[in-house]
Amino acid sequence: MDGRIFSKNNDKKFWHGVFIRDVLVSVAGVPEMPFMSNEVQEPSIDTLPEYQGKGYAKMACTAMIRELIDNDVCPLWMTSAGNTASIRLAASLGFKKFSEELIIAGEE
Repeated sequence: MDGRIFSKNNDKKFWHGVFIRDVLVSVAGVPEMPFMSNEVQEPSIDTLPEYQGKGYAKMACTAMIRELIDNDVCPLWMTSAGNTASIRLAASLGFKKFSEELIIAGEE
């Protein structure tokens, strides 16, 4: 698989991406967590539709997770039950299902 990884970090905000022929096709980052950001971070991933299913998200997430662990930050994966692509990616990265959450929204 061809792919060039880029990494950028500043103040525990890490970004890792995969370039294919000078196109950024997949990027993993950690958004600003409102609490415990020095201990836990939830990676986010975005991949261009035409590059999905080719392993680029896994490449970017692997670099992101290594960076977090190397900086003593625990990676946490959260997704909706219907997001099968995210669930498969998390499992391929070694994440284990810990719990399920049910959110019930009332009328506003």
